[in-house]
Amino acid sequence: MKPFRKYLWNILALVFFSCQGEASYDAPQKVSIEPALSDYEFIDIAGARHLLNDVKAENKLLIFYDPEGLQSQQQIAEMKKSTQLADLIKEERLRVVAICPVGDLNDWNTYKNTIPAQWINGFDIKGEASKKEFFAIKSYPTLLLINENNELLKRDADFQSLLLALDK
Repeated sequence: MKPFRKYLWNILALVFFSCQGEASYDAPQKVSIEPALSDYEFIDIAGARHLLNDVKAENKLLIFYDPEGLQSQQQIAEMKKSTQLADLIKEERLRVVAICPVGDLNDWNTYKNTIPAQWINGFDIKGEASKKEFFAIKSYPTLLLINENNELLKRDADFQSLLLALDK
């Protein structure tokens, strides 16, 4: 290898490997919600329109689900059985907002009664969830934990790790 190429290769390798390991994976993913997210609108099972910012709670667990998706159905069934989740809701430490951002209103209407009454059950009437980068929905269900200051605490975490985060 020519000396200049070897020198360039060593510099690139040094830069690449010196950047490794800098990130802290245990640090909370605190990202302020963009102002436009305050205006994220959905409808509830009664047809009333709501803004996500109007949901007041110490913490909000957002669940974006596909009513026809097996994984979404399994995740919601697991969450419905959780006594810890029920206790957090009863203690008013958490509001669960389950939103269907896919399919049409008829699909959601068929499935909507399987969501627990203590949860806010919504439909993304404008189809905005898949357009907003903040949500970063790659698959269903997608779980997001947001605190009272609208800061993202956990994204795409499994349900059990979200419960552990809320236990702290």
